[in-house]
Formats: sequence, C-alpha cells, structure tokens
Amino acid sequence: MDEAIKEQESLGIIEKIPNLEHYLTEHPEHSFLPHMGVFKLDRDTTKCRVVFLSNICEADPRKPMTIALRPSDQNKLLFLWVRSVKKKDFSLVGYKNLRLSFGLRCSPTILMLSLYKILVLDVDDDTLEVKNMKKLLYQLFYMDNGAYTCEHSDTLKWAYTMLTDIFAPYRIELQQIVTNDGPLQEVIDSGLDQETLTEVKLLGLKWNRELDTLSTFPIVLETSASTKRSILRSIASNFDLYNINGPVFNRARLFMHGLQCDKSLGWDDILPAEKLKEWKCICKAS
Repeated sequence: MDEAIKEQESLGIIEKIPNLEHYLTEHPEHSFLPHMGVFKLDRDTTKCRVVFLSNICEADPRKPMTIALRPSDQNKLLFLWVRSVKKKDFSLVGYKNLRLSFGLRCSPTILMLSLYKILVLDVDDDTLEVKNMKKLLYQLFYMDNGAYTCEHSDTLKWAYTMLTDIFAPYRIELQQIVTNDGPLQEVIDSGLDQETLTEVKLLGLKWNRELDTLSTFPIVLETSASTKRSILRSIASNFDLYNINGPVFNRARLFMHGLQCDKSLGWDDILPAEKLKEWKCICKAS
C-alpha cells in the first residue's frame, strides 16, 4: 500500500502537504477521507488499490482518473498516511488528491462527460476515419471499460495503433487490451512481455477469446448465511450482468423476498431453524 501511494505521488495524482498543521489552519474548509488498502494479488494490473470511505464516497475499490480537481475540491479530499514504511518512519503526513478518484458519487458522470469531450467534441482536426472510430469508442464505453469492433483484422490493427494517439494527450493510460484477434493479441502481448489467457474476465463474465463466447462464473451461495443481511449479501455477490443465471436464482430470490416480507425479523436476527434448513437446501441445489 505504501508503494501504491508513493507511485500515485510520483505520477502527480496526489501531492504531499509540506506542513500539514499550517495547511489545515490556512484552509479551515478542509476535510479528510478515511481509507484502506484492497489487495487482489491475482490481478494482472493493479494488485493494490487505495479505497476511500466516507459519507461522500462509496465503499468501492476504484483507481484514480486523470481528471484534475480544482484547489477548493482538493482541500476536501485530504488523507493521512505514514512518512515511510521502508524506513519504519510511521509519523503522519498529509496528502491531497489532485485528481478525481472513482468511488465519489459524481465520478461516473464526470468521467462520461470527459470522454464525451475527448471522443466527440475534440475532433476538429481528425480525419473521417478517426472521427468514426472515436464515436464508436464513446458508444461502447462503460465507465473505464471501452471496446471497439470492426469487420476486418487490418482495421482492428489500425485502431489499436491509434489508441495511444487518442488518449495519451489527456494522460489516460490504457492498462489492459484484450482481443479475439489472435495475431493482434500476440503483438500486444509481445510489447508488454506478457501472455493473455484464452479465458479472461469481461464486465463480470468469462470471455473465451478463441471461441468468442461469454459465460458466467460458478454460482456460490453461502450455506452458513443465517440472517437477512448475510443471505442478501450472498445472493448479490454472484454478479450476473445479463441475468444468464436468472432461472437458477429464482428460488433464492423468492426465499429472500419472503424474508423481507416477514417484518418480525430484523436484518441481523438469526433465522428460525426451518428457514435455515430451507436456505441450505437452496444453496446445495444451486
């Protein structure tokens, strides 16, 4: 986590406050964000993300964007960290966010507005081909996930070479590029010195690049869940963007609906024995 914060500082995403006490006195409108590290060591790209938690943030691991914040907004997005973990200097230092982070409720709107400027408005000097490419990119963007589609491999290779020219001026770094075009994927992987798996994750689904098929991950329901809250959490943890497993989840959802209708049970009350038995049967059947 210390390395992740130091990397963000070197990239100009955050900035260390030289004299925190003086800064807070000079900016009485300041506010701090509590934070924690979320670690996913199996990820190919970001293995540690700093997650900010507050009444204006959602508890959601997101990476910083390249959208600059005004100084007045930076003052409201401060956070504390230690001076140096490697040197075992755990004295507190202050940082301010210079750029917008995902997790803030306004972030999705601001991100899409920024992409609209980059891909739709800033096209005066572009050729017709590039304009059409940018328009399609914008239509296929979902948050920080984008896509491009075409009929021929040569067109796809050209589009790949154009991506850096389009996004680099705005300091937007493309972290991972995956395609169902085998030869192009080999070119991409050789440049990054990596090997992309045949089956990758795409918007919460499994995408087999060679067969060009989408499938869901195995259903996992928590048999030990014993309250309304834990059962709802167990059902919701099975992300299914297109409701592919909808029929399989019918029993679990109807069971949850019945629990919600039972006003005698609180969200954290232990369910009666017969209900717990029914839930375990649903888990095994799924």
